[in-house]
Amino acid sequence: MYWSAERLLGRRSQEYNVPMSVLELSDEQVISIVRQLPAARKRTALLALAQDSQARREERMRFGEAQLRRACAERGLDWDHLSEDERETFVDELLEEGMMARRSVLAERPRRAAWLKEVS
Repeated sequence: MYWSAERLLGRRSQEYNVPMSVLELSDEQVISIVRQLPAARKRTALLALAQDSQARREERMRFGEAQLRRACAERGLDWDHLSEDERETFVDELLEEGMMARRSVLAERPRRAAWLKEVS
């Protein structure tokens, strides 16, 4: 993966209407640069990365919870009124359904391949 100035600085260059050259760095180069920073700036950089990571995690959690609520509603259940144990059971059942569906698709592939050979 390569890092560009735009990726590192985000919209700052656009906010200040400053033209930026494109500088691409490998992960190793970025790590090396961060390691060379003074402790306070290194901490600032790491905190910024952690905050970005936390924001993405929270976004994924909201998306996942919305999907679980939708799946509950499709089955006539209300996620908010399920106990913690009921929620765990519900999620386990969803995972089992997904695994069984995947197994079914995988089992079907050889039959489809054989059928295609017969047809052609």
